Amino acid sequence: MYRKLIFLVVGSALATSASAGERHRAHKAERAARHEARAAQHESIGMGSGAAIGAMAGGPVGLILGAAFGSWIGDRFHHEHDARIKAEQSTEQALARSKTLETRLVAAESAASQAGAAFAGERAQHHRDLEEALSIEVLFRT
Repeated sequence: MYRKLIFLVVGSALATSASAGERHRAHKAERAARHEARAAQHESIGMGSGAAIGAMAGGPVGLILGAAFGSWIGDRFHHEHDARIKAEQSTEQALARSKTLETRLVAAESAASQAGAAFAGERAQHHRDLEEALSIEVLFRT
C-alpha cells in the first residue's frame, strides 16, 4: 500500500515538473500560448477568491455568484493588464522615435545654419564684386 502511494506521489511530481518544463518551452515559443495562460490564471484567481468570499458571505448561492463575479473581474483585470503593457510598449516606442526625430532635427538645424552662413558669405562677396564692377572710372580726353 505504501509503495503504491509513494509511487503515485513521485510519479505525479515528475509529471508535474515535466508538464511545467513543457509549458515553459511553450511560453518561449509562442506568445499567444502565454497570453492564454495568463488569462486563465487571472480568471482562475478571480474565480477562486470570488468563490471563497461568496461562500463565506452567502453560502452555496454566494459561492456560485462569487465564482462567476470573480471570474468576470479576473478576466477584466487581465484585459486591463494587457492594455497597460501595450500602452507602456507604445510609449517606449514613441519616446525612441521622438529621440530619433530630435536628433535629426538638430542635424537639420545645424545644416541649415551652416548653409545660411555660407549664403551670407557668398552674398557679401557678390556685393563687393558688384561694387567693384560699378566703381570703374571712365575718363574722356578733353
